[in-house]
Amino acid sequence: MEMDKSMKISGIYKIVNRATGRCYIGGSKDIDKRWYMHRDRLTRREHHNYRLERDWHRYGKDGFEFSVVEEVPVEGLFEAEQRHLNICAANPKLYYNMNYSPDGGRPSDEAIARISKKLKGRKLSAEHCQNISRGITGRYYSKETREKIGRFSSQRVHTAETKAKIGHSLMGGKRSEETKRKMREACLLRREKTGSHRVIDPRIRTFRSSDGKLFTGTRFDFTKRFSLTPSSVGDVIHGKRATVKGWSLVDG
Repeated sequence: MEMDKSMKISGIYKIVNRATGRCYIGGSKDIDKRWYMHRDRLTRREHHNYRLERDWHRYGKDGFEFSVVEEVPVEGLFEAEQRHLNICAANPKLYYNMNYSPDGGRPSDEAIARISKKLKGRKLSAEHCQNISRGITGRYYSKETREKIGRFSSQRVHTAETKAKIGHSLMGGKRSEETKRKMREACLLRREKTGSHRVIDPRIRTFRSSDGKLFTGTRFDFTKRFSLTPSSVGDVIHGKRATVKGWSLVDG
């Protein structure tokens, strides 16, 4: 169903699977624009809801119907969406929705308990894991969604118990050299994909101090270990200067 693009409607909408009757409920200040975004990301397999995306490709785009459930002024949109999502939470098998809060935040305690009971002891197949991975890789959130997540995060306060657990998990935790290497390589790949110029060089080099000491490691580790500036170390690596604080490049 195509929306009239001359209209700008604020309110609640639904995307219904004609074959199964299962639907997705959402709210937006501009429903027409949101519907376009849903179709685009579902088609490109970049949608945030893998359940809806899976059925979109299983039944085809013509197998779904889009409609406006309720027109709501912008100032009352949050409350109206929460009211509809509460219905989704009570009947999860009838809806594609996976979060039951308009800001994409924490599900209700009842929903968490139900999900936990269902998933306890469940093991995902390798194929299922790969499908999940493909579904979230390269995921893009709209500006409106990012603003919702930001509002939720800014209001979130950890309890004393949670803070204690986080502190306990971090105390004395040391990463192996292999783990550090993998993290550096993953960071390098991620930054290359995003076009960032701040790339962490994973190559191993050897440096010698003026008193004969040797250091073998990455440029990043060398810089951090001896409190050097990245630019000065880069000058030594690229031959613009011979030493930095008595350290010279042996190989690299």
